[in-house]
Amino acid sequence: MRTVLVVVACVCVVLAAVVARSDVGPRSLVACAVVSVTKALGRPDTHAVPADDPAAVAVARRELDQQSWLGRVVFLAPALSHIRTVEGTVADTVPVRCYVHPSNHQALRDVVVLIHGGGFVVGSPDSHDHLAREMVEATGAMVVSVDYRLAPEHKFPAGQEDVVTVLNTLATLAEANEQQHPSAPVNPRSIVVLGDSAGGNLAVTSLLRAHLQSLSLVHKHVAGMLLAYPTVHTCHHELYQSFARYGQGYRLTAAAVACTSMQVTHPAHPLLSPIEAPAPLLAALPPAALVMAEFDPLVDEGVAFAARLRDAGVQADSRVFPGTIHGFVSVPLDHHDEAMSFLASSATAMLAR
Repeated sequence: MRTVLVVVACVCVVLAAVVARSDVGPRSLVACAVVSVTKALGRPDTHAVPADDPAAVAVARRELDQQSWLGRVVFLAPALSHIRTVEGTVADTVPVRCYVHPSNHQALRDVVVLIHGGGFVVGSPDSHDHLAREMVEATGAMVVSVDYRLAPEHKFPAGQEDVVTVLNTLATLAEANEQQHPSAPVNPRSIVVLGDSAGGNLAVTSLLRAHLQSLSLVHKHVAGMLLAYPTVHTCHHELYQSFARYGQGYRLTAAAVACTSMQVTHPAHPLLSPIEAPAPLLAALPPAALVMAEFDPLVDEGVAFAARLRDAGVQADSRVFPGTIHGFVSVPLDHHDEAMSFLASSATAMLAR
């Protein structure tokens, strides 16, 4: 009887989601319904993990990896299994996974550094494996997916420092290659950084940190930023209308975003809330391409950040895709292909400069 009741409750939740969320695309609708069913079954919200419960954190991390795999299966995403992968570390400290197209035999390769999202708490190269493979397939570049340290075990600026280490190491190799001295299996020519959600935040803030640390080679060799629905105002999400308007029922909730902000220290720090960084600091950033979801609590701050970049003199091409929800780039939801095409073409143009 209990099982029957659970099934009935799940069906009711799904039907309610269908009625309430008829404004989103069909794939996004399924994703919203899955989140509702997950909550009805008592499963943890992968975006709202209590910092004082290590077991819950571990479960949420496994759940996100599994959900990402399930999303690829449900929506029939191509496997792209021909893309080669190699596990390694950068500077003997930061784990990475490198993705290379089998047809790429060049001595020097363009590199896309992928920084996964997950609210600074969950996510991994596994959760963003398909995104990495798609970027390799679309651009021909090598993708280096960074397995940076996560909160709550490792609070700010640990993850950021890991990303800076990777960027500076790759930029140093690129400088050596420019001097005709290839010296490593990964021989970058030009670098673009790609991040979604919290990963988008780390993409921006790591470049700002590198600038403040006078790591000039990072500034020289990182040609652009690809940002998917980045969180850029970690201390004041509530200032934006979209935070209240889309904060419930559209997969990512306002409560989850607020929970994420509590997992890091000093959320108002300009190296965590880059939208508050002074214009001269923002001006040091490379060109950006931004993708936002229409029904996302973070959409307004993403649009505002693109405007701040332009005001600081940084080229910023931004798109808001209709009928989409948070996560539609890492999971093949509605308008995923169009967004990937935009990001890939932007990457190709940046790397060619």
